[in-house]
Amino acid sequence: MTTSPDAVRSQLEKILASPRFVHSERLKRFLRYVVEEGLAGRGENLKEYTLALAVFDKDESHDTSQDPIVRVEARRLRARLKEYYETDGRKDPLRIELPKGSYAPAFLPAAPPSRKTRWIAPAIAGTALMAAIGIASFYRFREKPVVPREWVLKRLTSDSGLTTHPAISRDGTRVAFASDRGGENNLEIWVQPSVGGDPLRLTHHPSDDYEPAFSPDATRIAFRSDRLGGGIYVVPALGGEVRAVAPYGRNPSFSPDGKWIAYWVGSVGGDLLSPAGRVFIVPASGGAAQPWSPDGRYLLFLGTLDTDTAPERRFDWWTAPVASGRPEKAGLGDLLQRQGLAMLPNGGPPEWTADALLFTARGGDSTNLWQVRFSSSRRRVVGPAARITFGTALEMYPSAALDGRIAFASVTHNSDLWSQPVEPHEGVVAGEMQRLTEGPANEIFPSVSADGNRLAFLSDRSGSLDVWLKDLRSGVETSVAAGGLPKRYPRISPSGSRIVYSEQAGGRSASYLVSAAGGDRETLCEGCSRAWGWSPDEAQILFQLERPPGPLGVGALRLSTRQITPLLQHATWNLANPGFSPDSHWVSFHAILSPVRRQIFVAPVKPGAPVGEEGWLPVTDGQALERNAAWSPDSSLLYWLSERDAFRCIWAQRLDRQAEPQGLPFPVLHLHQARRSLSSGDVGAIGLAAAPGKLIFSASEVTGSVW
Repeated sequence: MTTSPDAVRSQLEKILASPRFVHSERLKRFLRYVVEEGLAGRGENLKEYTLALAVFDKDESHDTSQDPIVRVEARRLRARLKEYYETDGRKDPLRIELPKGSYAPAFLPAAPPSRKTRWIAPAIAGTALMAAIGIASFYRFREKPVVPREWVLKRLTSDSGLTTHPAISRDGTRVAFASDRGGENNLEIWVQPSVGGDPLRLTHHPSDDYEPAFSPDATRIAFRSDRLGGGIYVVPALGGEVRAVAPYGRNPSFSPDGKWIAYWVGSVGGDLLSPAGRVFIVPASGGAAQPWSPDGRYLLFLGTLDTDTAPERRFDWWTAPVASGRPEKAGLGDLLQRQGLAMLPNGGPPEWTADALLFTARGGDSTNLWQVRFSSSRRRVVGPAARITFGTALEMYPSAALDGRIAFASVTHNSDLWSQPVEPHEGVVAGEMQRLTEGPANEIFPSVSADGNRLAFLSDRSGSLDVWLKDLRSGVETSVAAGGLPKRYPRISPSGSRIVYSEQAGGRSASYLVSAAGGDRETLCEGCSRAWGWSPDEAQILFQLERPPGPLGVGALRLSTRQITPLLQHATWNLANPGFSPDSHWVSFHAILSPVRRQIFVAPVKPGAPVGEEGWLPVTDGQALERNAAWSPDSSLLYWLSERDAFRCIWAQRLDRQAEPQGLPFPVLHLHQARRSLSSGDVGAIGLAAAPGKLIFSASEVTGSVW
């Protein structure tokens, strides 16, 4: 959104006069300087060294590696701004932010929290209907599309890398898509005539830009960008200035009159936690998010009536009147269950045309486009779904034009296990990534023994997810637990002699113990959904602790008695991914503060007793998505997955013997390529694990073209 300099300066003065800033001359000077530089168009020149000289009166001999004053004060400034907007400035129409990874300020419209779900509340009379991943679209008031009786496929792009997320204009003349064809390893927005021709690049930014959506008149394209913390942006369809519209948003969709953009804010979830978020509508020209719209009567979204702490949340697609009225189930979830189909969580939302829903679903071993009739008057699906594509790749992200033409992406996706050599006591890379598995199967959820020689993981090479074991010295791979229900969450013991894993069916979970040499399994517990990790002496296993309707906690199962003792619990936060330190003194875990924030903690181990939150020591500041911590073998480093730089990378923090952070968090491995990354699929499946001299994880390689 284009914001006037006068409005920004007015907001700046209000912030500086607030109780949280009025007595801090250093922060006031810092904020005033970066805001004025940003307004002058010099935000890209705001570097650590420059700020040290201009704001903190350092001389030209200043060494930023020895004196981190700018980084420290920037952290304080971000925290102070957050406090301001949560208190005195909670109703301010404009936000001034200092996004992580940059010293250039962002001037963004603020969405009042108290209004963001008002359009849903009257319809549910106090029941929690969580609007989650995947706004499909507004209901479109348009003539019935002409659907060809026979589909004729035409390939629009032929890139060797990744081209995906297509959007076809309403008149069918142009297709926008995200592609890394620019040669910079990140996704940018491109547009190309649907009949062929030269593509035009619309965005130029090192962060990924994707999920484009045409305005009804095809003059503008809204898209999701990971820049500056992520959000919705708009660019002219023939090129021009990129404008920020809404912070943090995903999956933009224009209203039929082009005046509004619907989007959602939240987390896509994973295998353990369901997606969670909120739906917003914002003026397409930018501004504060609104809970209603004068045009476009309904929105289609994925949601649930279950509480966000329910262990088995039942999601389905719903329609809701934009202005007011009762949300209604579309019936798509029940239909898919009857036909043995499953929609992919990352396959894109359904495309809602005048009388049909077009979507991606998996049936058997293939993922294709399907279509089902949809009664707009009844707001329900009618009849069975019919498959309209029959390829062997993943056919995803459908987009339909008025004349019946459909654009979609044909994507190949493969997850393999990798090892990254690191200096044992420093946490810095010591060589190139090394591939541990190779082939068409997906290998995920790795877990490594304490000596780094034995690796347990899940693989679908036999047609379903089974537990496999790899000897990293000999390279031999063997199946340990196969057949029956799909296996989940394998965790190998420190000695490498035993593996615990889980299965789930009918809403119930059970965990089992099996020898690494194979053989019959032993039931550990029933009704327990996930084993997180072993104690160094192999006497205990950390488990997910479910106490509906309360949040998810952590329990310790003692193998000798099979009793689970509560270890970690919070009144409002779900807790996840706990792990014992190799010296047995600490347990690490992360708290789910919101759909877009996680915070990593460590807590002292107290045998047989829970650890109250007053004893938790924060390792990260809780301002970004940072999770899945793993201890170094000597307990001096904590590694984790971080999205603080708009990509999912591996970061670390040095800890002393009292688990106090020493210095600042630092990046270990940046993975900023769209084709090979940690950003595709379930976060838990990455399975970050540390062993002597190496980190082990599952990374995805994705390629695709538009048809």
